[in-house]
Amino acid sequence: MSNKDKEARTDQRIQFRASYGKEIHYQRLAFESRKAWVAEDEKRGFSERSNESDDQRIFVNSGMLRIQPSDHLATLEKETLANMQRDGLRDTQFVKSDPADCQRADQLGWKEKILGFQIPDSSGKPYEAVLDSTAGFVRCSNACVHYQRMAADKGVKFYFGPEGAVDSLIKVISSLEPRKEKVMGLRTTNGIVHDADVVVIAGKSPNTSLLYYANFRVAGSFSTQILPELSYYLESSAGSLATFKIDRGNTALWEKYSPERFPVMTWKSVARDSSGKDTGSIYVLPRTPEGFVKIGYRGIKVINDPSSSFDFADHISSGLISNPHRKTLHLPKTGNGRFLFR
Repeated sequence: MSNKDKEARTDQRIQFRASYGKEIHYQRLAFESRKAWVAEDEKRGFSERSNESDDQRIFVNSGMLRIQPSDHLATLEKETLANMQRDGLRDTQFVKSDPADCQRADQLGWKEKILGFQIPDSSGKPYEAVLDSTAGFVRCSNACVHYQRMAADKGVKFYFGPEGAVDSLIKVISSLEPRKEKVMGLRTTNGIVHDADVVVIAGKSPNTSLLYYANFRVAGSFSTQILPELSYYLESSAGSLATFKIDRGNTALWEKYSPERFPVMTWKSVARDSSGKDTGSIYVLPRTPEGFVKIGYRGIKVINDPSSSFDFADHISSGLISNPHRKTLHLPKTGNGRFLFR
């Protein structure tokens, strides 16, 4: 792996939330993971309310403002609050229009993050919103580096840069199934062969399960760069992201968008319809220690095509993207915009 690739997903941070409407099992799983991240930070000397801008923390409890599609709570939000109530967590949620919630938020130091936004063409009517004081974001890259160091301390050997770049898998005919191949190791781009009893490809994808093939383990859509035969089974989706850089010298914006003052925010312009169809939502994360503010859209997504012969440049308008890395290093311009592939 490259020295620049010690991170999960496709960015340094990802929002953390436990708000899932009726899906209370998701809510409970999320709180289990939150507890684990907080515990890891505490082992490293950070409390849950430590300096939120500290770039060494894994979990940052900045809060999340769930902005509603209108001036009242949407059905999904009501379901979320009901399940928070069910698990004894309703006091961690602050509804903007509820005076008691706002008073409690003020007492606990959360009120300044209950931001107000006016509905266009509504004579000053504001969007309803709920601040979730249990939410925030996880620094994925910090988590990966943390666990990489833990593994290294226990004797796991890591190869980075050219020494860790995989060229091909070492395959032999299976003695149990002569018509099939068995993976016995891998060859890196510097020509070194690494024999192994078990080979694991962890090519990141939140949408795919771990697949098992005898002594060979694969997970993630980018596994197809090493084993193209998996293209039919593995899928990954990508949304739209925009990143803005705040100059540290602009103290007003630097303070405004800091994790101490600015929550993760999510907003959708239209609620789910009667069939449950979702139009997607916009989300925003506070600035990083370097000053980057991320804005994303979770709606129309680009999905990789299962065909290994798919060509990205020729089919970008179709909404499908194939995986070959060398074909996607430089994305084509479209209109006045420009794609940046990380």
